[in-house]
Amino acid sequence: LESEKCKVPVYVLSRGNPFQMISKEMPPGHCLQIKREKVEEQINEVFKYFNVKAKEGDLMSRCVICNGDKYLKLPGHILKTMKEEVSKPKVMLLPGGYESSSEDDGNLSFSNDFDTSEDEFAVPVPSREEKWMEFEGCKVDLLNAKMENGVKIGVDAVHMNVIEQTVEFWICITCGKVYWQGTHWKKAQKWAANTLNVYPKPSPSPKNQ
Repeated sequence: LESEKCKVPVYVLSRGNPFQMISKEMPPGHCLQIKREKVEEQINEVFKYFNVKAKEGDLMSRCVICNGDKYLKLPGHILKTMKEEVSKPKVMLLPGGYESSSEDDGNLSFSNDFDTSEDEFAVPVPSREEKWMEFEGCKVDLLNAKMENGVKIGVDAVHMNVIEQTVEFWICITCGKVYWQGTHWKKAQKWAANTLNVYPKPSPSPKNQ
């Protein structure tokens, strides 16, 4: 771990034997040996050691995938539209005897020697058009589930029944991960109140772009 080359301070959390090895390579005070077993106690350990002060807006303010802190809020019916579009087949199965038309438009036509006895084959579905809408200063392509920065929205990872039962979603602008206010949010509220003495608002308020 070449901490001297890092442009920002590096802090490491470790346990057991790895701590002894890593701490020798770190500046004093930059490596904490975690001793507790329960997650709640471990967090309190970290907060106390590094003198972290949690605020109301810190709860779920960072993406767990990329650590991004900017989100795009989308209504549920928009996410449903994108889910339906990206779920459409990406290939078509056609019987032997079909061939692409001479024009480069993705159309298909019968060949003169069409034979239904030939094996089926797969052809890619022609590329979808784009349909852009603007939400809170960020444009979204509804047909291809992507943002104007080119990042794909992770709508594939969200079940349709969740989308249909949820009013609002928050999309990480950096990596496209989708978040929503489910049972995990209520658990986080309770945990924050009991562990950090932080009482968050009833609804999340992620930062906008």
